[in-house]
Amino acid sequence: MELILSGIFILLGGFFAGSETAYMSIDRIRLHANLDKKDRRYKVLDFLHRFPEDMIGAFLLGTNACIVAGTLIFTEYLSLQLGGNPLVPLYVTLILTPIVLLFSDVFPKIIFRNFADPIMHVFSFLYLIIFLLLYPFQFIFVKTIKLLISIFRRGKKAKGNISREEFQEMLNMSTDKGFLMEKEREYIESIMNFKNVTAREVMIPQNRLTGIEENETVGKAVELMVRSQHSKIPVFSDRIFNMIGFVDDKSLLNAKKDEPIKHYIQKTIYFPETMPIDKLIVDMQSEIKQMVFIVDEYGGTAGIITSQDLITEIVGEFMEIDGGEIEKHDDDYIVKGSLDVDDFNEQFKQSILKEGFETMAGFAMFRLQKMPLNGEVFEEGKFRFEVLSAKNHRVEKILVSSRRKSGQRKKNNKKTKAE
Repeated sequence: MELILSGIFILLGGFFAGSETAYMSIDRIRLHANLDKKDRRYKVLDFLHRFPEDMIGAFLLGTNACIVAGTLIFTEYLSLQLGGNPLVPLYVTLILTPIVLLFSDVFPKIIFRNFADPIMHVFSFLYLIIFLLLYPFQFIFVKTIKLLISIFRRGKKAKGNISREEFQEMLNMSTDKGFLMEKEREYIESIMNFKNVTAREVMIPQNRLTGIEENETVGKAVELMVRSQHSKIPVFSDRIFNMIGFVDDKSLLNAKKDEPIKHYIQKTIYFPETMPIDKLIVDMQSEIKQMVFIVDEYGGTAGIITSQDLITEIVGEFMEIDGGEIEKHDDDYIVKGSLDVDDFNEQFKQSILKEGFETMAGFAMFRLQKMPLNGEVFEEGKFRFEVLSAKNHRVEKILVSSRRKSGQRKKNNKKTKAE
């Protein structure tokens, strides 16, 4: 009987240890997606995940209590069987160590990790009972640990995590030694620099927006969506500077074509151009908005930002360059006007300062001090810039060539004409 009871406690210890692993491994996204279902177990799990410290404390307390209980019972049983032999503690250690390791740690954690979602779902109400029963004990346990930590830290300067400079050095070393590819390093750096980016740098500017007036029909909006290949279109009142919301394809799915779109306009929120996008993301998530408007200092709409733009900013910034922002032609390059100046600096090893502009189109306007025309030329550093395509008040393409090679070509052309 004692052996069975000891085995039960050891298996219970494995249940608690495995449950801790399952709790940490559950798919949170799937959990939140299932909250709308009538199954109360998902709501119980959502409640339990609001108290990670308390739950982990309860699981640890349960694990250790069961293992200690199982060990004490087995020790008592073995002591009776061997008539108080002084080597009983040694025998207990030799016998129980592999058993506890396998059945109270390794096997349960492997099984519970692989089946975390269904196990947490099945035992959700049991976990709630465990949480409520053990809460007073683990509360004292957790508070005691925190108190001890605060006592030992008193008078000591807390050492921070690795510094930004140290992490950058680690990235460079990893790239030099081949542990990281160049693209992987750029991806990590783009995330590191994320909080330094403002809304103005990420937004789609007003002159590139595809918008629709609030009095237009659903049919016109759908036609515009198909032509622009956008699932969401901003809506303005009277002038495009006065954005009032947006419509998306889902809301128009069952609408009549002759209906005015004003019945389907979704309200959004407004942010200044200087808003850091790490804070903007938090606000977009809390307000559950997929499109927001960016306003300038005069209150007019300067542009829009969608959730897709923010994803692109994180993971696609350096990929856009390879996707056609820069084209090589012999010894020259053709860059799009929408290319970010920082990306140009990185690719061409330049140091053009952003003086009120973000893109190469803005740089051309700044240098020429007017709206550029096709064929206009200016020079900066070791490069010669020629506007190849400018229409509808937009600079679309710029030819970038070396000043030295450009000068050499002019000399060759003169010699050819002379001959």
